Amino acid sequence: MSLEIFFTKSSIKELSLIDKINALKIRDKIFSLSTNPIPKGTKKLTGREGYRIRLGDYRIIYETDFHSYINILHIGHRKDVYK
Repeated sequence: MSLEIFFTKSSIKELSLIDKINALKIRDKIFSLSTNPIPKGTKKLTGREGYRIRLGDYRIIYETDFHSYINILHIGHRKDVYK
């Protein structure tokens, strides 16, 4: 079963600001979430809902219900994404 992936408007904008090579890696990682919503290395966020995936210096923040959807909330450099 494959989960549906949704992007917030802000996450689309954040992804468009990242250089092309890293943006393609991030895109591939996001689409792999549809078959495995909690891959190895994923951390549950503290103080708020959601999960975090590391991809080099970039982070993908997302929510999932494990049954039907993944909602990409933020994508960005590690120093900026939690603000």
